Amino acid sequence: MLKTTFDINDPVKVAYKLPPPLDPIVISLQATVVSRLIGGHFLVSVYGGAAGSRELTVAPDKLTSCVHVRDYEFEAKLYSGAKKVNWKDIGLDELLFDSDRDEYYRLDEFEDNWDGVDKEDRPFYLWRCKSHVLRLTAAEDQIETMVDNCRFEDDEGYSLKDFKEVEELKLSILNFNAANVEKRVWSPDYTCAVLLEDLAD
Repeated sequence: MLKTTFDINDPVKVAYKLPPPLDPIVISLQATVVSRLIGGHFLVSVYGGAAGSRELTVAPDKLTSCVHVRDYEFEAKLYSGAKKVNWKDIGLDELLFDSDRDEYYRLDEFEDNWDGVDKEDRPFYLWRCKSHVLRLTAAEDQIETMVDNCRFEDDEGYSLKDFKEVEELKLSILNFNAANVEKRVWSPDYTCAVLLEDLAD
């Protein structure tokens, strides 16, 4: 049964039709309920990645509950601007990122990850990955994120200048990053998509 009542801050999926020239299919976007409007509709804030968030008025039959859904519209824009390479032109042991599954795996593990799934329901590309040093973000950014994602007892909230020991935190982060330069991690390279055509043939 479709859920039609949502609470404020509930994570939801928004049914959304991709605009031209993208394929005219209905997809789901990650969103958060902001308020319930007169007439039973909901005001939701849709996450737009680097493009920022936007608010939409949505009918209850266009919403379903969820934990996390990637933003298909934003990813479609990334894919449109990305360099495309054929899977045959890279090594089978190269690590790739599957945004459908939110997982990293090597190209030769693709069949194991999608075994039993019809070909038309499998992704037609994966993202290439890049290696970089694992670093803590700047103190200012961490405090800003903390403030933006919390509700404080003081309704007016806090800003950077309201916190103590900020300079000490900055120095600690610098020392931590300098001492761990050999720690490297993988992340998706959204400038390069690996096309999977004929991979399973």
